[in-house]
Amino acid sequence: MPRRGLPAAIIKKYGVTKKAWSVFRGRKGSKKSKGGGRMARRRGGRRGGFTIPMALVAGLSVPPIRAASAQGAFPGRVDAILKGNTLEAQALVSDWMAHYIGYVAHANVWRWDYAAVGWGTLLLGAVAHKVAGLLGVNRALGRAKVPLLRI
Repeated sequence: MPRRGLPAAIIKKYGVTKKAWSVFRGRKGSKKSKGGGRMARRRGGRRGGFTIPMALVAGLSVPPIRAASAQGAFPGRVDAILKGNTLEAQALVSDWMAHYIGYVAHANVWRWDYAAVGWGTLLLGAVAHKVAGLLGVNRALGRAKVPLLRI
């Protein structure tokens, strides 16, 4: 393909010079980098941090609280565990597991009403979490920059 030369109007004005070629190429004599278009600007987005879905945690925490208060006052059982009573701790874990599995290990019996309470509260918490998300509560908490908390 033949190379195009300088237009006659530029040759008439500048002659066949370096300045004429720079005017022809549109550089107007200034030194510009090749491909002088703008680069895309990087947007600084905020990363989503760690959040705790409170409705799910509330639904998950009802059975342990119920298990802790099953054989007496809640603070008394927790105090016994904190003082080092391992049998009380094992019974508490067994009761808590019974609320999701239905089997009470220390009594060697199946309690389906326990499992119904455990899964019912967990399901209720999940539904509350979903409804709060649909209503925009979590979005509002995120905009208000409330740390760690989502419904």
